[in-house]
Amino acid sequence: MHHFTGRERGVLCVGVPLWQYNTDLVLLEALNSVARTLEYLAKRGIVHRDLSCHNVLVGLGGEKGLVLDLDFASRFPAHEMRTGDNSEPTYSAVGNASCDLAPDHLMPCDANGHVLGLESQLDRERRQNTHAASDLNLENIPRKLMLPVLTTLQFAAHDVLKAAQDNEHLIPTASHDLESLYWVIGHTVLARLLSRVLAAQEDLSPTIKEEETTTVFTTLMGVASAQFWPTDSTGRLDLQQLRASRRTGGPLQWLFHDPALLTFFADNGNAGAPLLRLIISMSKEFDGPSQIAAAKDRAFQALCARQHGDYTSSTLRTLEVPPPRLSLETLKGYIEIAVESEKARPPELSDVKS
Repeated sequence: MHHFTGRERGVLCVGVPLWQYNTDLVLLEALNSVARTLEYLAKRGIVHRDLSCHNVLVGLGGEKGLVLDLDFASRFPAHEMRTGDNSEPTYSAVGNASCDLAPDHLMPCDANGHVLGLESQLDRERRQNTHAASDLNLENIPRKLMLPVLTTLQFAAHDVLKAAQDNEHLIPTASHDLESLYWVIGHTVLARLLSRVLAAQEDLSPTIKEEETTTVFTTLMGVASAQFWPTDSTGRLDLQQLRASRRTGGPLQWLFHDPALLTFFADNGNAGAPLLRLIISMSKEFDGPSQIAAAKDRAFQALCARQHGDYTSSTLRTLEVPPPRLSLETLKGYIEIAVESEKARPPELSDVKS
């Protein structure tokens, strides 16, 4: 965020990336603030539409967490304003826009609620994401965290990715923001692990084996390249591969595929029990992959029924693959429990710097 004084130009640092948190409590309180901010926006009929690891930050000032860049925000179509009581707080964590702006100050929609300018935004992001496939070669990666710059698409909801690939109009909803937040948190854990692996490789402690960190690093880079920057032969973001990767697991399921990853995160990422419980709860809440698997089974049964002449409208509906069913209220509950649990931990456990 920039500020200007006369002819002088300065840069004001208001926050840092989530994965650069120094204690579990800092991260958890930041997530709590971000979740409440999304709730504040949703109650006023505003969809952010641009959440990514670049604009969801740990605050360095009075705010625990920051949500910036509402340039592409839009109103809910046919939204009925829900108001709270007079004691409802104002969330200054929302940056670059006011929650009370008129609709025409936000990303405009047509009469049907379709966002105008979606295609141009996606074209912009495709142009920005031009990282060569060779960037993912482990031998080319230095001993510090230098990953390709990610854009909004890598954190987009399932329906947004589908609309982008199929060039369809899409009505934005608060659920899209929520799903994006899950992917931001998934990226936070992934980037945190990668940074800790690289730090461990430079550690002279004999308790950390080089082959262990190399194996974990290779696994993490595989997860990162599959879930956040799959590329085509030209090195550009491959939307089809990105959508396909969402069917193999949610933003945090990968952490449980290999026990070594979770162990390394707990031991070397200084992750305490409250944060680990939050991650486990979130991974269970994100039930998209299991729904998709169930939908495939139902689709096969529907196909068999069709071949036998028993093909009804109810059977047809089983062919639809549902998007993930997420609840902001549930996520807030998970985070609030984690915050209180972390605050209750003994100082010698909760104040470890990482």
